[in-house]
Amino acid sequence: MEIRRIVSKLKTPFFKAGVLLVIYVVTVVFILPALLKSKIPEFIQQETGRKALISTIQVQPFPLSISFKGFEIQEHNGQPFAAFDNFYIKLGLFHSIKQLALVIDEIS
Repeated sequence: MEIRRIVSKLKTPFFKAGVLLVIYVVTVVFILPALLKSKIPEFIQQETGRKALISTIQVQPFPLSISFKGFEIQEHNGQPFAAFDNFYIKLGLFHSIKQLALVIDEIS
């Protein structure tokens, strides 16, 4: 009986950690790209008055990285102001948490 209680007590933390991991991955892979794709152009429009377009956004959970494809900011007349075929950012998640600031490990 004692072994069953020990095994039962060990299952609960692993189950909770597994559930949290699944929630993190689903949020990062499916929800975050859609949110970023709608909010980034809105933010750029508010801050610069220029229209921004993004074809696709991919977010990888391990390591946490964001890839923008077909990113373009337009002048007021519709001409390109700045454009990238591919823009990649790898974030230092643990360093960011440790320093309480956004830490970028790589940009290309």
